[in-house]
This record gives sequence, C-alpha cells and structure tokens, in this order.
Amino acid sequence: MDDLTKVRDLLSPSAPTEEVVEAGRARLLATIHDAPAGARVRRTGLRTARWTALAAGLLGVAAAATVVITSGASPQHPLPSITATASAERLSARQILLTAANAIRNTEDGDHWVQRTRRGNLEKDPTGRYTLLLTYSYELWVPRAADKPTSVIKRYLGAAPATPADEEAWRAAGAPKVWTYPSEEIVKGGETIRTPSEEIRAEPEEPHAYQWPSGGSVGRLLPSTPMTLADLEKLPTTGEELRAYLEPLVAKEIKRTNDADPDIGRYLFDIGTNLVTNTPISPEVTSAVYEMLASLPGVTATGEVVDALGRTGQAITRVEKGVPRKERLVIDPSSGKPLSFDLVAGTTTDEQRAGDVFSFRAIEQTGWRDGEPDLPAKRTKLRAPLYF
Repeated sequence: MDDLTKVRDLLSPSAPTEEVVEAGRARLLATIHDAPAGARVRRTGLRTARWTALAAGLLGVAAAATVVITSGASPQHPLPSITATASAERLSARQILLTAANAIRNTEDGDHWVQRTRRGNLEKDPTGRYTLLLTYSYELWVPRAADKPTSVIKRYLGAAPATPADEEAWRAAGAPKVWTYPSEEIVKGGETIRTPSEEIRAEPEEPHAYQWPSGGSVGRLLPSTPMTLADLEKLPTTGEELRAYLEPLVAKEIKRTNDADPDIGRYLFDIGTNLVTNTPISPEVTSAVYEMLASLPGVTATGEVVDALGRTGQAITRVEKGVPRKERLVIDPSSGKPLSFDLVAGTTTDEQRAGDVFSFRAIEQTGWRDGEPDLPAKRTKLRAPLYF
C-alpha cells in the first residue's frame, strides 16, 4: 500500500483505529513533507479589476455560485463559514492534493461535455441595512465536434435575505421584493464614469439559453492563450511537467500586461483551479494539476468544510497579496473531484465579516454525455463566446 493510499484511507468515512492512525501518521510524516505555508462591480469592495484565469475561463460563466433555489424573498441559510472542522488528524494542503490526484478515475465518454453548477453571491441592499443572497443555475454543453454550437442555459433563481438576522432587518424595512441601486460615479483610468442604475428582483426568471459557434474552443488558458479540446489533450500529465509548460506562458502574459509586481504562484493557482473546475481535462491532467498546486508556495489546508450544497470536503486556500480576500478550492479527496470554488472575505469591513463566503460556485454534475441540451423557449444566438 503506497503512502497516498494511506492518506486517502485517513479521509474515508470509516474511521481507522487509534493504532492505525498513529502508525499511518508516522509513515506519512516521514515520506510526505508539507508545502510552504502559503460583470458588475460589487458594492462589497472585495472585487478587483485584475483578470484571473478562473474568471475568464469558458466555464467561469457568471459571477459566482450558490446553493439554495429561491422562489422569492424567503429566509435562507447563511453562506458556509470558512471555519474548518476541528480535527486531530488535520492534513496538509500537499497531502490533500496528492491524495486527490491519486484518486482520479476515468469518466465515461460522450459527444458533449456537460456541467451543471449553482452559483451565488452576497449583495448589500441599497440602504446597507441587510444582505441579500442572489442565486443562479447554469448548465453548459461543450460539443466534441467543432461544427456544433456551445450552449449555456442560465436561470436567475431569485434573491432573499441571506440570514435570519437579515430577514428581520428586511421585514423592518417593509419586506421589499425589488431593490433599485442608483447610478454611481466611479473613476477609472483617471476618467470619471457614471454607471447605470441597477435593479434586483426577488422572483426567479425564466431560463435563457445562449448559443455560439464552438470551433472547438473551450475558453482561454490565459487572455493571450486560447484553448481547444485538442489543446487540453496535449497538456502534460505530471505536476512538474505541467508547471514547466505553463511558466513560459505566464511569463509571456506578465510581459504583455506589464505586470509591475508579478506573482507566478498566483497565476499558476488561478490556471490550475480553472482547469480542474471549468474544463473537460482528462483524469491524468487533473492529477497533474493537483500535483502542481501542491507544489505552490502559499497554498494551505483550511481543514474540513461543508460546501454550498452541503457536501463535506477538504479546503485548499490561497491568499492573494494586496487583496482582502481568499480563494478557496474545496475537494473531495476520496474521489478526486472538485466540489466548489469560493471567494472568502479576508478582512472585516462595513460590508463583510472576515471569513464570510461572499461568492461561490458549486459544481453539481460534470462529465461527458451523449445527446443534445433541452433548450428553453428563450434563446439568443451569438457570434462569439459569451463570458458571464
């Protein structure tokens, strides 16, 4: 039995005996060393204008992700806390990622790669007295054949007070079901711009399908690096080789954008999380991504958490320098599957508390499938890919 299998056994639902745990811990610590401890503008102030591979990936379709389907302004459960479950058997980020890499299994074949997600984000009401939870569903169909269109079926599921305390404040404000945000003046690049007014409604909307010519495209690895299914199939299948393949592309992007304070680890983390959560890569490449993430400085294990769909997983977190937020990838190490990608408030402000998950994207289902999408009546055909 190899060491990665032992780590997976430690994460399995059936808890080992104390003797087995102690023996396994001793062998693990002797062999696996910890990695170094390391749309629209939101009114939360936690967004940045910096492009990330995650935000611009084809399947980064939309702002973020949520859990509860709402049918109106009814009270919802609060978003999951970043606080990890206390455990004497806390594993490192490296151990979790290498275990997940070892657990990846082949998936069935098909003519479309299909992914269903629930997305959501927190938004302060216009008066700033309470917080709303906005929810969305997305279903993406990426064809294997380049001459078939890519399809996204989007549905806004509604908005509601995020917590019981927010519900109380909402009722005190008259229980509104429509929230209007006035236009604002913002300064961008030395130029003052007035934003349009915006409106949020409590009631869900009908689903809307968007289709565009695929041409084999599955988004971009970096803004200057498009991806096709053929490109994904050529990605290296070991962590070391994948990192060596990506670093020259990152260097090219840094030069192109004149990034004054480049952080290669940040670029690699964004690309890696984008690949495993947003693209139809093979199990071998997924394993390589996890191995690469395990080698990055600043990637740490938060511990066991419950994601937006109520699933238990291990959280891998990276704090970006100069940005008051944390990026969190939640993984099920026993299957190797990513469960969700979250943005977590790193500091307490008037809008958020440190540790609050203010945006998340939970993966409900993903894999290859035969057949065609069941498109709703409301449809829009586009000439180019739509990035939400």
